[in-house]
Amino acid sequence: MTVEEVSELIGRSVSSIYGDEKKGAFPERIKLGWSSRWRTDEVLVWIEEPAAKRARR
Repeated sequence: MTVEEVSELIGRSVSSIYGDEKKGAFPERIKLGWSSRWRTDEVLVWIEEPAAKRARR
């Protein structure tokens, strides 16, 4: 997924995505030549993590 696609999916700004990635709070992107992409499955797992944590309580 491109950063724009990720931004639209999770409803957050591009800069916040890069910032969270730098802090280790968001999946790392994969470099493909000149471009970067995020794996869709990793982004979807990141989205589901808060719900999974609530379910374990």
